[in-house]
Amino acid sequence: MNKMSRNAVCCIIAKYKETNSVRNKPGRGRKHKISRTLERKIVKDVSKEPRTSASGVDVSRNTVVTALHRGGLQGYRPRRTPLLKEQHITAQMRFAHEHWKGKHEFWKSVL
Repeated sequence: MNKMSRNAVCCIIAKYKETNSVRNKPGRGRKHKISRTLERKIVKDVSKEPRTSASGVDVSRNTVVTALHRGGLQGYRPRRTPLLKEQHITAQMRFAHEHWKGKHEFWKSVL
C-alpha cells in the first residue's frame, strides 16, 4: 500500500465530490507560443524548401525548432564536401572510362 499524506487524500476526496472524477483539469501546463495553424505552416514551408529561413515569423529560433520537432522534422547541417578542382574532375572521368567497359570482375569484387 502506498503511503499518502492525509492532506493528499482529503484533496482527492474533495476533487471527486466537486467534479465526480479524480482526473486533472484540462489546460494544465504552459500554453503554446504559436497556434497550430502557424505550426503547420512552418512545417509545410520547411518541407517544401528545407533551406528556408524563418523570415516573416516573429518567434524565437527555439520555438521554430520545437514546431519542426512536433511536425516530425529535424534540423541537419549539410555535409561539408571538398571543392573539386579541374584536375579532380578529369581524374574522376579517366577512372570512370577505364573501369566502365569490360571490367565486370572488378565491379563484382567491389559490390
